[in-house]
Amino acid sequence: MGLLSTEVEVGLTGSNIKYYEDLGYEIPRYFNKANNREMVKRGTKIKIKVKDLMPQSMVKVDVDCD
Repeated sequence: MGLLSTEVEVGLTGSNIKYYEDLGYEIPRYFNKANNREMVKRGTKIKIKVKDLMPQSMVKVDVDCD
């Protein structure tokens, strides 16, 4: 059995942005003038390595089964 996927796309949420940022992934942000702060647009997705998935992630990956 082997892992076929090396990268997957994950949606960013308030609970995983800091996790991926701490791993070194660049999080696309924009400046919201109304709130006077940087924000992440809802629905933003980034590509990450499968090994960096959060432990409780429900992202599906491709594997080769015997």
